[in-house]
Amino acid sequence: METSHAPHGRLRVDGHPSGSVVVTLIGEHDLSTADELDRTLSLLLTQCQPVIVDTTEASFLDSTTLGILLSHSRKARANAIAWRVVLPPPGAVRRVFEVAGSIAFLDTSDSLDEALADVARPGTAA
Repeated sequence: METSHAPHGRLRVDGHPSGSVVVTLIGEHDLSTADELDRTLSLLLTQCQPVIVDTTEASFLDSTTLGILLSHSRKARANAIAWRVVLPPPGAVRRVFEVAGSIAFLDTSDSLDEALADVARPGTAA
C-alpha cells in the first residue's frame, strides 16, 4: 500500500506473512515526507507488531528523517516492540547514519531478509 505521494519520496507499507510490517522508503526523504513518515510509524507502533523500515530503495535521507527514525526507535524499545532499520552497505543512506553516529542508537540489519529473521527471534524487541 502506497501511503505517500510527495514529489521526492514515497512510503510503501506492506504486511509480511511473519506478522511484521515493512515500511519501505523510496526515493528522497526530507522535510516534504517527514510528516507522513512520522504519522505512519506512530500508527504502526500503536499496533504492537514488529516494524521494519527498509531504506534499500531510498536515495537520500535528511536529518529530519534520521531524527524521526531515532525517535520511533526509542518508542519501540520503550514499549518492547521489535524494530529494525534496513541499511544496506555500502551506500549513501547508510553513510548518513554513520557520519551522524546514529547507527549505535538503532537496531539495524543489512538486508530485509536479515531484518525479518532478527525480529522473529524471541527477545528481539528493539
